[in-house]
Amino acid sequence: GERAGNAPLEEIAVAAAQTGQFASRINIAELNDLAALVADCAGRPIGEAKAIVGRDIFSHESGVHVSGLLKDVHAYQALDPMALGRRHAIVIGKHSGLAALRAVCSDLGLDPEIEAMALAEVRALAQRSKRAVPVDHARRIASAFQEIVSARRVDFRVWP
Repeated sequence: GERAGNAPLEEIAVAAAQTGQFASRINIAELNDLAALVADCAGRPIGEAKAIVGRDIFSHESGVHVSGLLKDVHAYQALDPMALGRRHAIVIGKHSGLAALRAVCSDLGLDPEIEAMALAEVRALAQRSKRAVPVDHARRIASAFQEIVSARRVDFRVWP
């Protein structure tokens, strides 16, 4: 309301769904699409870290967080991203640990012995670019190190 602010619909709807305190017919899986529509109509972007609908709220870079999530998806978040039609994302950057890179390497079916080499390169790239390294870049780094370990010549360049 006036001067007191309005409670964000997505936060109230998810809190109601999570706690079961009152019934709601709001389909929380549709909140991201609704928020995107409202943001587009209003000409205002959604903050990347905005609760419930922000792009990065289910992204994890820290080695401790990633390691915990890989062991138990509820370790650092009480809200299941699947309920919102989303997924957890591993972001590779200067704070990443071996658990994150192992997950990326595992997804690619790469040899585990390249992990330490690739992690060092990913951290250096994150430090130089002063931001997280997109997973596709980390995959290219890991793949290139796999090629090197396999004794094949490879020519690659990763752009921040």
